[in-house]
Amino acid sequence: MGRSAYGRRATCEASLSIDVREWHRLGLLRHAGLVFTWSWTRAGEPLGSVDVRTAADAVILTSEGSTERRSIEQRVPVTWTRCHLGGVRPWFRCTASVDGRPCGRRVAKLYLRDAPVFACRHCCGLAYASQQEVPRHRAISRAQKLKMQLGGGPSLLDPFPGKPPRMHWRTFYRLFNKAAEAQEHCLALELGYLRRLSRAK
Repeated sequence: MGRSAYGRRATCEASLSIDVREWHRLGLLRHAGLVFTWSWTRAGEPLGSVDVRTAADAVILTSEGSTERRSIEQRVPVTWTRCHLGGVRPWFRCTASVDGRPCGRRVAKLYLRDAPVFACRHCCGLAYASQQEVPRHRAISRAQKLKMQLGGGPSLLDPFPGKPPRMHWRTFYRLFNKAAEAQEHCLALELGYLRRLSRAK
């Protein structure tokens, strides 16, 4: 389970998921007894849905099974932790079975894979899309992401931007150093690839 064709692992991004942080932002975990339906679409086409009922310390998910269209109910515990700057943050507890015991991982997202049961990405055998990229492509993605966090564009040929307004200098220098290091690593990988390509001709 968890591997797609050609030995590549299925990705989190391509799987149906529920995010406890999103539900919290939308106020869906505010009190027990709330009932709602969560749906997924892709390119405007419906992919499925799950019925949700909130309890004091959990959410009860009801999804349609694959045999005889029977409904399957899953109780997922919700725990809360305090944030450093105040407030609280919710987490799901994965209830998938690992060697006959509940996984119990505290996670923000649960995924729906082959069985009609939501589980963490580890239990589903999922990888992030970036983990499937070849090293030099992954390095390019990381360098671009860091550069855009500084307010620049995705092109690695453009100069680094100055400090964005309202960003602390400490934050700026930390991101700048990470971005510069990532870009240097990315260019070294690209140069090595071009050298190998040249020798192969």
